[in-house]
Amino acid sequence: MKRKKLSGYLFILPAFILFIAFLVYPLLHTVYLSLTEWAGFDLKKINFVGLDNFKLLLPDWIFWKALRNTLFFVIGTTFFLNLFGLALALFLNRSTRLVKIVRTLIFIPVLLSPVIVGVMWSRILDPFGALNQILERIGAIKTPIFWLGDKRIALLSIIGATVWQWVGYDMVLYLTGLQQIPDELYEAAMIDGANRWELLRYITIPLLKGIATMVVLLNLIGGVRIFDIVYVMTKGGPNHNTEVLATHLYEVAFWFNKMGYASVIAVIILILSLAFAYMRTRIMREEGA
Repeated sequence: MKRKKLSGYLFILPAFILFIAFLVYPLLHTVYLSLTEWAGFDLKKINFVGLDNFKLLLPDWIFWKALRNTLFFVIGTTFFLNLFGLALALFLNRSTRLVKIVRTLIFIPVLLSPVIVGVMWSRILDPFGALNQILERIGAIKTPIFWLGDKRIALLSIIGATVWQWVGYDMVLYLTGLQQIPDELYEAAMIDGANRWELLRYITIPLLKGIATMVVLLNLIGGVRIFDIVYVMTKGGPNHNTEVLATHLYEVAFWFNKMGYASVIAVIILILSLAFAYMRTRIMREEGA
């Protein structure tokens, strides 16, 4: 019996070592750096300053703007990804050959790098890009719209590009949930006189709650950590109106060489991610109960 237990521990040891080396240690080291002052070069010049770095958050207006933008981005992408993901899954929940091709086309952007997507959408949203040219030809606009240069719509434009890339992922997850619902439930409900709306409201949506909870959690955590597509498309501009926590962290760390303060922002991102994870886990438990 002891040999079996020992062999089991030996099997999980490599994974446990990797878990400690690439997750636990970096997290603890980041928390430690948030309590220090360090320029990021000489390890001998790390000075312990306690909570002084956290006090720098209060007067940092860029941080508060980045926090607000991050929360807006998280809420916007989560809402639209789930709305369009579920709508596409319901529409494409068939096994015909044409539908399979459409599913594949919608999922293709998920396979692209966010950097590639950012560059591509920067060209599309350029004042003389494809989107403005199409709108001008159909008479929708008379002058080019500065999609990424107007502070009122720049962040919305990035949200749109992000939803375009990841909606296929949410669609696949919802399709998986839809295909697990027995057809007998729909047949019995239709015999009782239920219409399409009632089938959706009383059968489909309740039975998709588990999948929806997981999808929302993934969207929330992914939104908090967003960096690549924002940095490629706007670098946080104009005037920090698309600045998010991760881009502000990058600027503080690699432009101003304030690794301690950058680690504070990283800790804030971690706390937000854990808070969203806890919130959704609690909702799942309550629904399960």
